[in-house]
Amino acid sequence: MPYRNRVTPGGDNVATSLRVAWRGNRGPLHTGTDVVRPYRGKGWVICALEFNDRYEPQWVPGRLTCLFFRCEAVALAAGHRP
Repeated sequence: MPYRNRVTPGGDNVATSLRVAWRGNRGPLHTGTDVVRPYRGKGWVICALEFNDRYEPQWVPGRLTCLFFRCEAVALAAGHRP
């Protein structure tokens, strides 16, 4: 079952099993593994999915919620910036 942390070009958070290539965040948006708000703060950023084999744990309480994008164009259309 996919989590609701994929972002559409319209900026909505959805649960889908599409492959992703970019990740970003909009602040801490989750409680447990459920996304409970659309954004928190104005600094919406994106970055490459992988960098020097670094790993960021997901769903840590009080930490940023990782959002995933199919491509850079989708991330930019959703309002995120590099």
